[in-house]
Amino acid sequence: MQPELAAAARERGGVFTRAEALAAGYSAAEIRARLANGRWQRLRRGLYAPTAAQAGEARLSFAAVLAAHPGAVLSHRSAALMHGLPALGRDDRLVHVVVPGGRGRRRRGVAVHANELDPADVVELDRLHVTSLARTAVDLASVLPLPYAVAAVDAALRARPAIESRVRELGEGTRGRTVQRVLDLSDGRAESPGESLSRVAIGSHGLPAPQLQKWVGDTADPIGRVDFLWPDHSVVGEFDGRGKYATRDDVWAEKLREDRLRAAGFEVVRWVWADVVGDFGPAAARLRAAFARRAHRR
Repeated sequence: MQPELAAAARERGGVFTRAEALAAGYSAAEIRARLANGRWQRLRRGLYAPTAAQAGEARLSFAAVLAAHPGAVLSHRSAALMHGLPALGRDDRLVHVVVPGGRGRRRRGVAVHANELDPADVVELDRLHVTSLARTAVDLASVLPLPYAVAAVDAALRARPAIESRVRELGEGTRGRTVQRVLDLSDGRAESPGESLSRVAIGSHGLPAPQLQKWVGDTADPIGRVDFLWPDHSVVGEFDGRGKYATRDDVWAEKLREDRLRAAGFEVVRWVWADVVGDFGPAAARLRAAFARRAHRR
């Protein structure tokens, strides 16, 4: 690629326009040939990128949208992807942006949001303008279903605890009670989306709030850290995601740890991803039964 065109593409996250290619000396026939032989790819009308660009497909799509909407900033699900936040639930396949002075609308795969942005809430990630981590968390809290919104805000607070005050400040500026409820439920100590969804499910079934990521045992005989602990009931709750057991040794170590918890007088209740995204009722019933057994033994 000609140096002038490569420089223009770098400034736009890997994307360049037809006009820039022509200005760099490529003829219309050369552009067609490069598209035909796969050296370049067409992202949108008049917007291209090298097929071997470093960015993935989603990022190139983001760059193309920003190029087509001057002043736009990636937001919501698109910003979540750039920040590495979970945006669970059905993917709407839209590229989400905030355009200063724009009106909310959807067309041709782009969702334009009418939010006003403080300059402090815009960051640059990999040469793309993106809403800040705090702004993205609050935006997701306003649009995602409650459990998924809590998971997103938990992840943001876990990644950067120092943003909590800004998240709260931005949340206070939003309308409606939904965002406030999400922020009230959020806790950066949750170590995975599954744990976040678990906590929402536990509360929705009227169970007492657990302590999170607590160490069990004493300094002389530590047993380990548990996902959820109800110390007044001597009950431990564990969310079992697939990533928890990468090897057979992990499974065996967890089995031994559970044996030690039970020997120390704890009831242990486990559940999996299907429980927290589906019907948590059976897991809630197992927790209630564990509480009842511990009460009966006293």
